[in-house]
Amino acid sequence: MKLNKKNEFKSQDVIAKSESVKNIFREQFIRIPDNIVLIMKKLREENTSISIMMLFGIGDNTWRRIRMGEPIRKSVASRLLLKIESIIK
Repeated sequence: MKLNKKNEFKSQDVIAKSESVKNIFREQFIRIPDNIVLIMKKLREENTSISIMMLFGIGDNTWRRIRMGEPIRKSVASRLLLKIESIIK
């Protein structure tokens, strides 16, 4: 952030910094594709006695976000996809 002679910041610097933070935030999240969500729903129907945590390793809120088509963290998505792959095999 650049300072002017009065030691004040310039608004365009703050805006540019906040936009770069938004881009970093956006890059850390991913939406699970619909075909994977359908596979998850089918696996869930077949295993109703098992909790979401035990079945997929995710919490109820993450499961809700996935079903609603909302993005989840990439690290969670990566772990989830590996878990689904191990269940299917």
